[in-house]
Amino acid sequence: MKTNTTKTQPELSRLLHVATTMPPLPHYADRERKFRIQDSQAAAWLAAQPDLWQWLFTACATRSLIVFDLATRTWRGNPARLKPVAHHDDQSKAGGGGERGKESFNCGGKTG
Repeated sequence: MKTNTTKTQPELSRLLHVATTMPPLPHYADRERKFRIQDSQAAAWLAAQPDLWQWLFTACATRSLIVFDLATRTWRGNPARLKPVAHHDDQSKAGGGGERGKESFNCGGKTG
C-alpha cells in the first residue's frame, strides 16, 4: 500500500533551520523614521548566522548569479544571468491605464 507523499510545503534547506531559533527582536522599531533594513535588529540577527551565509552563497552559486574564475581563483557576479521579465498589472490588462512593459529581473527562480 502506498502512502501519501504529497508535500504541502517545499522542504526547507537545513541551513535555513537556524532562522527558527531567532529570539523576539524588533524589525521596524522606530516608526517615526523611514524604514531602513540596516536598522532592523531582526535582520541583523539573521545576517549574523553563518548557516544563512552558506545558504545564500550556495543559492547564488547554484543559480550562476556568481561564478568562480579559475584563473584568478576568485568569485564574481554574473550579470549575464539576469533575464528581463515584463510585468503587466491587472489594470493594464483591463485597459485601465496601468504601466505596461515594466521590467524587473528574474534571477533564475520561479516567477509568479
